[in-house]
Amino acid sequence: MKCRRAHSLFERSFEGTLGIEQAFELSEHVRECARCREVHDAQSLLVETLERLPEPPVERIDVERAVAAIHAELDSTRRTSSGPRAKPWVPLAAAAALAVTVGFAAWLRGRGDGGPDPDVATTITPAPLAPAEPPLVIEPVAELVPGPSEVDLDRLDEIRSRVRDALRAARPLLAESGAASFAESVELSVSDLKGWPVERIVARLTRSDDSELALAAIRYLGVRSSRAVLADLERALSRPDLERAGVLALVDAGDAGRAVLARKLWSLEHSRVAIDHGVAHPTELDATARAEWIAAALAAAPRIAEPRALATAKRLVFELGTCERRGAELCFELVDHSLVREEDLLDALARTREGLHVLEEILDRPLSQFPESFLLRAVARLEPPAGLAWASARIHDRNLSELALGAVAAQGGEGPLRLLLDLHRSREVDEPLLAGAWGAALDRDPERFRLLAVAVARGDVDRDASELLALLVSSGKSAAVPAILALLSSPLVAEDGVVLALLAVADFGRREDLPDLVLLLEAVLPENRRAAAGCLVAIHSIGGEDAVSDLFAGSETDVDRVLSLLASLTRGDAPSVVLFRVAMHLGPLLQTKRPRRQS
Repeated sequence: MKCRRAHSLFERSFEGTLGIEQAFELSEHVRECARCREVHDAQSLLVETLERLPEPPVERIDVERAVAAIHAELDSTRRTSSGPRAKPWVPLAAAAALAVTVGFAAWLRGRGDGGPDPDVATTITPAPLAPAEPPLVIEPVAELVPGPSEVDLDRLDEIRSRVRDALRAARPLLAESGAASFAESVELSVSDLKGWPVERIVARLTRSDDSELALAAIRYLGVRSSRAVLADLERALSRPDLERAGVLALVDAGDAGRAVLARKLWSLEHSRVAIDHGVAHPTELDATARAEWIAAALAAAPRIAEPRALATAKRLVFELGTCERRGAELCFELVDHSLVREEDLLDALARTREGLHVLEEILDRPLSQFPESFLLRAVARLEPPAGLAWASARIHDRNLSELALGAVAAQGGEGPLRLLLDLHRSREVDEPLLAGAWGAALDRDPERFRLLAVAVARGDVDRDASELLALLVSSGKSAAVPAILALLSSPLVAEDGVVLALLAVADFGRREDLPDLVLLLEAVLPENRRAAAGCLVAIHSIGGEDAVSDLFAGSETDVDRVLSLLASLTRGDAPSVVLFRVAMHLGPLLQTKRPRRQS
């Protein structure tokens, strides 16, 4: 309420013609506004003084004396009272007496002869009155038409006290049963106060210095509030002890409250508390409510992609991962948001328990409003059952080929590997893109490559062993070594391919591959000298001289045949690359150490 409006209601307040809502607003305004309180107290003092004045003289009217008596009474009241409380109404007779007195004085001063003649008798004899007519009986108006409510300020204080007690008594329900049960308990306690502005009383209590009382008032308004009290909830955010309560109350207030909170979210002052208390620790909000809150917040985001706004958006998207189905749906709906990164959306989608189901439903639709590029990334991340077929259908799309291959490589099982082998044989896809997909599949699950290599080596799978070996070697990944060694024992692989593969293993093999290399050496030594030489090169390259010395010292391998094998290699019946590797790795070793036969 503004001061001008308050001043216009003072007279009606003294007359008792204000309704309860107006009386309450005026009372609250006078409590808070020192200027209006001073004017109100002065007018109240005047009204009470007029009530105490005697009736004007009947036989003689002395205007000057009557006016002086009024001023004397006012002065006396000011000296003996510290400011009497304003009464809610004043008898109209006292106000009328003042008006008659002042008006008659003005009439006398306005006479042209300057006032009464001093010689004129001052005693006035009243004329005989005419016989009075029988009084006319009129029914009281109040019994026919309801008049204005007369507000008892003592009663208003009593109501305030009851509302405070109800809020305090129901306060434990906030933690036990939630805000809705708390609000119902408060309303049950004050259910007999119909006609009193309970909501307005509660709104004023949000400013109380008692934090517990203010917190309870804020949470009540969040559940039962109207748009009129949203400002009180917003104001609570400026108090550190009420920030969390204010955020939760604004969320409880529905769309209007979330709109207020969404605007506050992007300010430096309130972004942290709005996320921490409104989303990150939602003790009383279900997943759908939190998801809708995040949607409203992101809808109110600034268009400028400054670092602070990007960080806020990233945090909001992260919280979508806790919002179950609605959170998963929003991960797709927010793809085109200017402040949201696709990778953050995929992370949130993977964290939701409903993300896979939502993705499957979208893939089943004949047409989708979501970008296929994002859907392919989602397929690669979530691996839905229908993902392999869906991604395969988009491999030959020039704009989607790379993403589709990545989605295929990310799927589990042997199916994707066989599809990649078929694509390699058909030459329908660019070789660099295919190699990238093959490497990604290796990084995801190397064990399935080893199992596939074992099946191919045994002939259980109708695939070209040499082609598979070439692909594994070209990947240059340590994860491919177990699968390579599994294929080298197959008679389906050409001798030159075995030697080159072992030289590749020498480059990117690991120490954990040494036991398999030793087993392979013992298996191929009698039949394939070149393969044996390749094993020795790989063992020396990975384990050093100590690994070779330990091999000759503790192995039953025919050392003389190994030396004969090496000698034959140096005579020129091996590819030049093999000779180079043998010279680099084993030449110095053979010149300084002769392997000794185990006794």
